[in-house]
Amino acid sequence: MADCIDALLRHTPHDARLLVLDDASTDAETIAMLAGLDERVEVIRNESNLGYTRNVNMGIREAGADDVVLLNSDTVVGPLWLQRLRWVAYSRSMVGAVSAVSDNAGAFAIPTAGAANNWESVYGWSNVARTLGNVVRNFSITAATAHGFCVFLRREALDDVGVFDEESFPRGYGEENDWSMRARARQWTCVVAPHVMVKHHKGASFGEERVALMADAGAVVDELHPTYRSDVRAWMAGRPMLQLRADSERWREVARGVLALPRRLYVLHTAGGGTPATNRELMEALKDVQSALLISVSPTKVELFEHSASGLHLVEYWEPSPRFHLADDWRVDFASYVARIIIESSIETVHVRHLINQPLGTLTEVAVRLGVPLVLSTHDFYYVCPTVNLLDGENRYCAGVCTPSTTRCALPSTFVAEAVNLKHDGVHRWRERAAESLSKASAIIATSESAREVYAAHFPQLVDRLVVIEHGRTDAAQAQPVARRDQPRRPGPLRIFAPANWSVQKGEGLVRDLIERTSPLVEWHLAGRNSERIHDRAVSHGVYARDRLESLIGEIDPDLVGLFSIAPETYSHTLSEAWSLGLPVLATDLGAIGERVRRHGGGLLLDVDDLDDISTVLMAKGRAAIEGRELDLPPVSPDSVRPLAAMAQDYRKLYDEVTSGSQSIGAIGYVPSRGAGSSYIRTRSRVDRLQGDSPGVFSPVDLAAYVSGDDGRRFDALLLQRDALAGADADAVVQRARQSGTRIVAEFDDDLISQDAEGRVPPAMIEASRALIANADAVVVSTERLRTVLSAHSAAPILVSPNLVDEAVWGDVGDDASDGHVDGAEPVRWVYWGTNTHTSDLQLVREAFPGRTRDGRRIELDVVGVTDLTEPWFTRLDVPRNHQEYRAFASWLTSTAQARQWVGGIAPLADEPFNESKSDLKALEYSALGLRTLASDATAYRGLAPFGLELVSHEPGAWAAAVSAASSEPATSPKGRLHDHVRATRTLANRSALTEWVQFIVRPH
Repeated sequence: MADCIDALLRHTPHDARLLVLDDASTDAETIAMLAGLDERVEVIRNESNLGYTRNVNMGIREAGADDVVLLNSDTVVGPLWLQRLRWVAYSRSMVGAVSAVSDNAGAFAIPTAGAANNWESVYGWSNVARTLGNVVRNFSITAATAHGFCVFLRREALDDVGVFDEESFPRGYGEENDWSMRARARQWTCVVAPHVMVKHHKGASFGEERVALMADAGAVVDELHPTYRSDVRAWMAGRPMLQLRADSERWREVARGVLALPRRLYVLHTAGGGTPATNRELMEALKDVQSALLISVSPTKVELFEHSASGLHLVEYWEPSPRFHLADDWRVDFASYVARIIIESSIETVHVRHLINQPLGTLTEVAVRLGVPLVLSTHDFYYVCPTVNLLDGENRYCAGVCTPSTTRCALPSTFVAEAVNLKHDGVHRWRERAAESLSKASAIIATSESAREVYAAHFPQLVDRLVVIEHGRTDAAQAQPVARRDQPRRPGPLRIFAPANWSVQKGEGLVRDLIERTSPLVEWHLAGRNSERIHDRAVSHGVYARDRLESLIGEIDPDLVGLFSIAPETYSHTLSEAWSLGLPVLATDLGAIGERVRRHGGGLLLDVDDLDDISTVLMAKGRAAIEGRELDLPPVSPDSVRPLAAMAQDYRKLYDEVTSGSQSIGAIGYVPSRGAGSSYIRTRSRVDRLQGDSPGVFSPVDLAAYVSGDDGRRFDALLLQRDALAGADADAVVQRARQSGTRIVAEFDDDLISQDAEGRVPPAMIEASRALIANADAVVVSTERLRTVLSAHSAAPILVSPNLVDEAVWGDVGDDASDGHVDGAEPVRWVYWGTNTHTSDLQLVREAFPGRTRDGRRIELDVVGVTDLTEPWFTRLDVPRNHQEYRAFASWLTSTAQARQWVGGIAPLADEPFNESKSDLKALEYSALGLRTLASDATAYRGLAPFGLELVSHEPGAWAAAVSAASSEPATSPKGRLHDHVRATRTLANRSALTEWVQFIVRPH
């Protein structure tokens, strides 16, 4: 049940109500835990067992007028599961029930009906579910019946047909089949949704009673509905289901090995400015963790683009007729278009960057109706007033509060120019419309605190959704003017370069006044649209593109960059461009620009209502420049411009939160070990398994970029695996972490610290490990013994997180050759694999190989890794170069196990203090592969003895005897208790272990 509830909370829209129906069999502690998980979870507990069908009917009645989804507690759902069921339910007028497909749900199991199909993926169940949602094109298939393991029931159908038959089917099984036949008799349709894949541990709720219950229920269904079985056979043999099963074979191969990224839809206007450029940079920064589509909207054309490694590519376009107008709120044609894109593309999050040029209320309402989370950005003040910049008719800033005059306000584009009577009148109705659209968003983004304050003042009811995410730039953190990297300032007056698309709002009147006041002591250079009309004393450089800015700066060699907007900016990309090139600014003390300059320095601020003081300052600096004296300009801080990676991480975290409906526990940077096996097992496999489905956001970190500031992301925790600090500046890493309030978490799966490691581990690794443990705020280890060893070197909290094997990469070949007995004259082969540090362990088994079984067959040993030696008593197998990576290595072992017919694996471990801290990983891997295992009677392996692991004492003779005995007689059950134990508790499918690991990294206790 825990896995089911966890997946539900992460993949169910936040407005859904989750009822847990219990029959008094669950312990009180579990009930309390469930009730306290989330505000959406409500536990209804009966004092006695009413039976499954009465329980379900109680839940249906408790839901009131709402639709109902029945979901067994032995299921696991994936992204968009509920949304897709609902989309199908309302795709036709008389759909009464929509069932999911599954790996194990009778007729609804794919590819093979009535079987437990293996859909295990390298990236977990969410990847399987997401893959099918992405690739399946058949929206629904008419079915003969519904399946109660996961079925959406429309309320209209329940009201018409009634609830389940409690008298005929009191215990479960058959009740949904009976209901389906009754529904079909009343013209309701049952369908299956092939793009909704739900994992099902079939029969877990009823155990051994299942077979008898099914037989009894089947007989009742046959009596009540004589055509039921023939209907089901015809449906199962029909072309749609046969095609579904054939296609699912191909889908399964895709889902097993390819990471399906969450798909997000961005919505933009077609105008220029910084918003489209920032959005492209954001999509590029997140390309490894999402798949992005972009809708670009103008009043006359809507274009759909797909983002790929090579940029944006046009997919299609649509021309609305009539064109969009400012007064439009709901447009059915636009709603249909957007809904189709969201549904067909399996969009999991919609991010609206701007709603200008389109009907104000359509897209946000579509997202809500489809149950897809919405993030809405505010890049200006459009939602406060269509003036966008909040300037009145006299070009005075109003902050959204109408100034006393009745002059018509300035409207900056043709689209918003349709607004009439805004001042003291229409603006209030506009704001009501805007509030309705904003209220549909799970998060409303402002790019500065000053912009957030304006929105909070006008939409106080939405203040808890307002989030500040400052923009970032790819070229951040450059700290010297490009024109002066190799030469001094060129002689002459103070030079100011002011780039803008010049208009009243951008301060053309203000800069004209400053030119009059300060020339010729100040030399003015202007660029951008309309720059030639500003003043004949200024040098106009014409229209410029962002990629030409650096060459312009080099040509002009300015002392300051001028920013003269007379209305507050919500961010200012031009300010970032100036700072990224190391240039201080001269700027109006308004909005985000004033806020940023006061926070970081790097500029002179001017009062738009009083230019006397700044004119005096500029002329004094102009004289100093002409005379060759120091200009004393404010320096630009290296961290004044936020890196793009930091912005991208904030958005990634926000997307995760709005999709799951819960707050992410943190951003985690990780640096894995240089060892391929340890890196994969302890870090990469866990991160991969949690990708897109984690309470934390993981990102790989390059320590050099982290220390230099090129990687400006802020992490809640930095997970450093054992030798991560080898070759790095440990002091600088620690200092950066401390300055940013980042917790350092050390991760060890071997003793690389104590004196026992000396002589066994390279000195540089020991030094790096000791530096890491000395500065760690928390430590994660693989064994209890390792915790004891490391606790002598650190007072930090330590979590024992045992090694977990990735069950998806092991082939489980034991059915063919793991019974300890190979017929005929074939030799009996064992295998031993490991890193090249186990030579002394290998010597323990020297007397056992080659040997003879009791019936005279030869006993052989294959060795993979372990030692660089080549000796006649074993066969060394070299791993192909293209199979060094852990997953490829496991795949190679699987095929080699079949080719070499290994009967089992050995795990000798010399009786040395250093080995006492090692884990039981070797036995886990052998078992995951389906091989019988012999292991040393050592601390590492004793914990698996109760589950059937065969232990051998450290003596060579004991090993010889054990190998001979195991080779001579079949194992009682080579894939028995140990194999089942590993599969049940020691694989990456153990979600609770992964969740505990993540939560400890961010908040150790």
